[in-house]
Amino acid sequence: MRWGLRALAVLVAAGVGTSVGHADILQVTDLPAGKLTSVPSVSGDGRYVAFSSNANIAGLNPVPRTNVFVYEAITGTWSLITTDGGSDPSISADGRWVAFSSSADYTRANADGSDEIFKYDRSNRRFYQMTRDYLGEGSSGRPSINRDGTRIAYETNSNLSRRNPDFSNEVYFNRSGVNFAASVDPNGDGESLNPKVSGDGRFVVFETTSNLVANLDYSSELIIYDSATYRFGQLTYDAQGNGSSYDGAINVDGRFIAFVSSSNIANLNPEGSDAVFLIVNRRPTLVTETAAGAFGGSSPSVSDDGRWVVFVTSFNATGGNPDRNQEIVLYDSTRKAFTQLTSTATCSNTMPKVSGDGTHIVFLSNCDITGSNADRSREIFIADNPALRLLVQSEGPVNTEVRDPLDRIIRRNLNLIPGALYEEGDFDADGQLEAAVSIPKALDGAYRMTLFPELGALASDPVSLSVLLNGITIYLANDTVEALTGNEVSFNIQGLTRPVGRLKPESGLLSRVLLYGTFTQPPAATGPVTIRITDGANAAVFDLGRVEHYPVVGRRKSFSGSVNGFQVSMSIYTGWDGVARLNFVARGGDLTMFDGTGHVTMTVVVQVGKDTYLYQRRFKRFSTGELILQ
Repeated sequence: MRWGLRALAVLVAAGVGTSVGHADILQVTDLPAGKLTSVPSVSGDGRYVAFSSNANIAGLNPVPRTNVFVYEAITGTWSLITTDGGSDPSISADGRWVAFSSSADYTRANADGSDEIFKYDRSNRRFYQMTRDYLGEGSSGRPSINRDGTRIAYETNSNLSRRNPDFSNEVYFNRSGVNFAASVDPNGDGESLNPKVSGDGRFVVFETTSNLVANLDYSSELIIYDSATYRFGQLTYDAQGNGSSYDGAINVDGRFIAFVSSSNIANLNPEGSDAVFLIVNRRPTLVTETAAGAFGGSSPSVSDDGRWVVFVTSFNATGGNPDRNQEIVLYDSTRKAFTQLTSTATCSNTMPKVSGDGTHIVFLSNCDITGSNADRSREIFIADNPALRLLVQSEGPVNTEVRDPLDRIIRRNLNLIPGALYEEGDFDADGQLEAAVSIPKALDGAYRMTLFPELGALASDPVSLSVLLNGITIYLANDTVEALTGNEVSFNIQGLTRPVGRLKPESGLLSRVLLYGTFTQPPAATGPVTIRITDGANAAVFDLGRVEHYPVVGRRKSFSGSVNGFQVSMSIYTGWDGVARLNFVARGGDLTMFDGTGHVTMTVVVQVGKDTYLYQRRFKRFSTGELILQ
């Protein structure tokens, strides 16, 4: 993660099914033997991480008691939230509020020492007790707090509000200090647990074995509670009663819900795998699937916009996990793409949580990911999202200016892009000055880069400019100070619209690549043309000469010829609407490197002079072996 140079390790997980994953991973805790940490909770931008531990972290917890901590990733500083015990913390999106459970008497309202839900205001350093079991006959725990700290969902077996006389495990909801029962089992035949509240505080999703709506067989099903209407909705139905649904996670407005189920929901999981699903506007979709069907996953977490789902799996979803170790995998629901965040062996990575903005993932691991966990204790790690983080890097006696699609700028002495970082140095130790611009949440659209010469730079000094996104490095320019400085270069993320793509992974006459698309902005009129198609581990590259040398017929510039054993025809043409389009076909070469049985996430890079267009999406593999863009 590019918060300064605090990152301790860079992992690369490459393979079929995804572009290369390239995540900066930071080890947050370093616990002594015998000490433990809880599942972490992360703020909306990944800046703050809350957890509980019985270790003496940063010298703040000398008494061996489990207490709640908050770690700030930007500064690397720690805060101790509780001193007399606390567990199960949940932090609000802005990092101000921390909900937790404790038997301590922080507000002088818990003299009986029962397990209650508390909320701590980090700005005003004040505790609030949210539950009170007057008889001390039950306990409350596992709180989930919304983005502004005004709503908390939790589970309890206390008789709060006199709604739970049988002391069964139920889900409750605290709104502005008032507790409401989100689940009440009238017969005490089941239990409700593991609640998660939406960021806006309206919805609570939880699992239940009670018959709250339509669960006559008392199987584990997923329920959503609407606090505005006080109504339930059952999200899953296992008619046969031989599967279960659990581990729910919900986004900011309740439209996206990730969960695990072994039920054959919507006929998407006939084999009964413990698969990860994503409900989109109450319609289920299967996340953990390949051409062969569903595969297992656990502990899903979903970003605020519903785009990113992170989960744990031992399945080789990307080609980067041949030993079937338990790894953290990120799913892009927009592009249908998997990225493997961890690449480890004989150890476990568990309980990932994605930040609301999708830029960071926290998780637990007993692996020695950074070289700082030789004793293989279970530690907290935080990773950036390599599919969102854009790194722009120049080398040579120049400084770099970058403008994003919203025309926000970052350069040496000015930064208007949230979270972006400008650094200078000789990062690869080759004696050449480099400028690196790191943008944690790259937007779709055009990034425009301009290089400016340093004082004393010679016109003949060599200069290069490259970008790195999701582990794929693309060289945008490589020339001299005189040729490159002052000239704008563009990098267009998802730079093709309405694309059509087909790839037949054969060799010889049967092989074929077909790509049609519309450029998001007109390409340069001069310069070399290159088309690159890669799955992250393999690539087909076509160098097609200079566009100004192409024959021109009307509004069409065309290339036809033999390239790397392929017969290639390509045209760039502008319609009467002024929109530029690409038509590319290559036949007769070797594409067997893309052979296989699974779907493949392809990255297509089209470079025309100073303009580069990147498009990434899953190609679905059919029974014939042909890959077709979804």
